[in-house]
Amino acid sequence: MTKYKALVLDVDGTLINRSLEISPKVKKAILKIKKQISVSLCSGRTYNSYIKYIDQLGLTSLQVSDAGAVIVDPQKDKIVYEKHLKKKVALSLIKILKNELSWPFLVSINNRYYFDSTLKKKINQAFGLEPLPPHIQEAAFSLSELTQLATPKITVMGCRDDKDYQVIEKMLEKFVEDIHFVRSVTGFHGGGSGDITDKTVSKLSGLTKLSELTKIPLAQTIVVGDGYNDFPLLLAGGLKIAMGNAVPDLKKIADYIAPTVDEDGVAKVIEKFLS
Repeated sequence: MTKYKALVLDVDGTLINRSLEISPKVKKAILKIKKQISVSLCSGRTYNSYIKYIDQLGLTSLQVSDAGAVIVDPQKDKIVYEKHLKKKVALSLIKILKNELSWPFLVSINNRYYFDSTLKKKINQAFGLEPLPPHIQEAAFSLSELTQLATPKITVMGCRDDKDYQVIEKMLEKFVEDIHFVRSVTGFHGGGSGDITDKTVSKLSGLTKLSELTKIPLAQTIVVGDGYNDFPLLLAGGLKIAMGNAVPDLKKIADYIAPTVDEDGVAKVIEKFLS
């Protein structure tokens, strides 16, 4: 009997490949092991942006989304934990991103992404998609309306290089006491986005809360990731695994480096540690 009772996986570049699909080998391995242990996904995405993978795998364990800010029970389709940004902080951030920087951004509300209609062209360019997926919806984002809403995360899009990230990070300096910002660039692709959450939120806090809710000790949890936002995830896990395609710094703190996502790395992890 394995000493590990939970497997927690990042999504992009870990569970899914460049085609945004779960490989047949990985799917088969997870379908087999989920009968023995808890399997959860822990992503910077909103829940509705990766629910199709949960459905494909038939996962019933609690799932972590929004970079650790939200935990969802897929059996009840219900949020069981959520940590929001302070409303005044969220409103200020949105105002600056929209009016001062004119930067493409998404606001996470109730498991979906919303974007400002005036930034639609930039959002389409950032994703390279038109039309956008159904979990990404257009919204007016009037400040008066937003005072009635709560958001666990704001995602800045279209960060092409380090210079772009520096612009965002400079803007965020005045909010340092209230927010946590993490670049969501992975070892899977260059460029990308960044997630703004409450100061107390990260994948570490999300995994810690998941452990509390499931009563599965962190020491008995295997965690697997590939990106910068997976540092907190690996720091909290009992067995720390970086994908072969992970950013170099993540590999330095890993207990084991798995094959790449294109080499069915997650399947190899299950075979090695959970068979």
